Formats: sequence, structure tokens, C-alpha cells
Amino acid sequence: MFRIEGSQEGSRAVNAIRVMSFNVRQCRGRDGRIDPERIGRVIDQLDPDVVALQEVESSAASDHLSHLGQELGLLTFGRREAGANAFLSRYPLKGVREFSLGQGGVCLKADIDLLGKRVHLFNVRLALSPLRHYRQLGALVGPELLENPDLPCPKLILGDFGDFWPWLWVCRFTLPFGRPRRPLWCPTYPAPLPLFRRDRAYFLGDIAVRQIPVVWNPLTRSASSHLPLVMTVSLQDTLEYLRTERIRERMETAPGCFRNKSVLCRRPSRFVDKAVEYVDNFSECRAFGKKPA
Repeated sequence: MFRIEGSQEGSRAVNAIRVMSFNVRQCRGRDGRIDPERIGRVIDQLDPDVVALQEVESSAASDHLSHLGQELGLLTFGRREAGANAFLSRYPLKGVREFSLGQGGVCLKADIDLLGKRVHLFNVRLALSPLRHYRQLGALVGPELLENPDLPCPKLILGDFGDFWPWLWVCRFTLPFGRPRRPLWCPTYPAPLPLFRRDRAYFLGDIAVRQIPVVWNPLTRSASSHLPLVMTVSLQDTLEYLRTERIRERMETAPGCFRNKSVLCRRPSRFVDKAVEYVDNFSECRAFGKKPA
């Protein structure tokens, strides 16, 4: 596991983001040329807010990620290492960490805040071998990542799942995953004549994911062996979320993940005008609110 420090700027509250997943295959196109500028044109054409990239760098000496960030004016998050995953983003990402899933599998995890509610992003790349793939899925859904109690917020899992028949591995998951709606036939691999849905997205929790068709045009077909996948992620839960300001030192709560079930009544946000006074004893607090008209 690696903690990654990315370039960041000021934060900004957003309600919905346009997310793109793209395995750029070391920026190597259909013609065999390594061309980061061509990858940049694909991203610029689709205008995403967050890009989950797989296999960015061609070698430890290359720096395609920085080139893409400068060309597109986006923040960069990821390690400059051959085959590593990375994020490009208009907004600051927090808690960026790289996890090894074993035998070449990689998951880059990051957090983004939507109107004060945190969403965990998991950028994955899994192996082609069925046995290795099965073991990597076990690591992905294990206690360090998707079943980690310290990651209680909604989750978006996306990337190159490395398999040709998605239904073969779905039984491995024990969590109630959701899948964005997509056209009946929208494969992403291989790009010139796509036949397989290797690039996919899943979600958990109170977020809505609306997916648009896979982008298939002369530029995307030539830029990589994978086609880019684009979706819109927005909040689904309209309940108020509270930020804990003073809590005991042994407790940690991610911003936006402490729901007001036990402290405040469950009212739509348009009826709520409340202030919460926390005291040193975490189990005691007062809630003040106006009743609905």
C-alpha cells in the first residue's frame, strides 16, 4: 500500500461530476506510437471532471501523467511508474492511496466530496488470467478495501476488470453492487472492433450513476486498445449530513459520513434549519430545528 501525494488546489463543493475511465495502455495507440497528446485530445473531447486512468506510464522514466495534467489543466494524482493507475481531476482528491491486489492487480483509491458528502473512488486494473483474476477480486472486496469499516461512504468502483465474460466473476461479490444503466451492447475492447465489456463501473451506497454510451469514433479507436467509458455521478440521498467538529481522540469520522439518524429527525433538507451543539461527551448533543410549516 502506498500513500500518494498529488498536486492540489482549493476545494469546491460540487453536486455531480462527470467521471471517465480509460485504459490508455501506456499511451500507445493502434499504430504502435506512444503519443500522450493523442490521449489528451480524447480526454479534452469528452470533457470529464475526473479521469480514472489505467496503465499510464510506459516506463519509470516517462512522465505522461504530468504532461496530460499540464495540457488539460487538471490536477494529477498517481505514481510515475510503469503500469500504474492514476487520476486526473478538476477538483481536489483526498486520501489517495495505491493498493496492490497481488499478481499485477492494482487499485488506486481516492475520495471526493460532493456537497459535503464523501464518495470513495476505486480505480482498478485486474489480470487476464482467470485464477489471478479471482484472487484479485477477493482482495478488492476484502477488509482492506470495499469491506473496510473505515470507508463507510458511497463507493464508485471502475476501471479495467480484465475479463471477457463479466458474469463469471459477479458471484465472487457478496456486496449489493449497483450497475449504471447502459445500452444493451456497448463493449470497450478491442477499440477498433469492440467485442468485450472489459471496462465497467459499479457503485455502492446513496449515489446515482448515469452512464452514457461508450465513445467510439476515429480518435478513440486510434488512441488506445480500449475505448473510454464516461458516466455522471450525483448524490441520491437528500438527507442532511453533519460534520463532526469535536469528537474523542480515539474516534475518526470522515467528513460527510456521519448521518443524522440518531441525532436529528429525518426531514428533507428544505424543511430543516438547525444547529447542532456538540459537547465533550460524544453521546450527548442538542439539536435545534424548526418544524415543517
